[in-house]
Amino acid sequence: GGIREKDQLLFFIDILCPICRSLVQTVKKVAQKESADLVFISDGESVGQHLDFYRGSNLTPCDYLISEEIGQVYGIGKVPYAVLIGANGKIITFGIVNNREHIESLFQAREDGVGSLQEYLSKQ
Repeated sequence: GGIREKDQLLFFIDILCPICRSLVQTVKKVAQKESADLVFISDGESVGQHLDFYRGSNLTPCDYLISEEIGQVYGIGKVPYAVLIGANGKIITFGIVNNREHIESLFQAREDGVGSLQEYLSKQ
């Protein structure tokens, strides 16, 4: 939270999840296109495995957090999951994101004023 210069996209992943791994570069490109700061969040596995994943996936300059607590606070039950936080520090939209269209729809939902990916999809 807190006021920022840009929106912030939190991307919750499991480094062993093939879908999560396949979306890493896509979510980077979408966040960059939308001028949002990107934070990868994961838990489980060893710190060494996370470092290998971070380096191997070329995640710089993105932030990367290893935290079970953050996922619990946001009520994340399944991954990949994303939360878009506005520059004002308030959650704009959130949802499970299994492909590029889901990720892009978070930003579209922001434009359309809906509160979740599921709400956006149900209106289509």
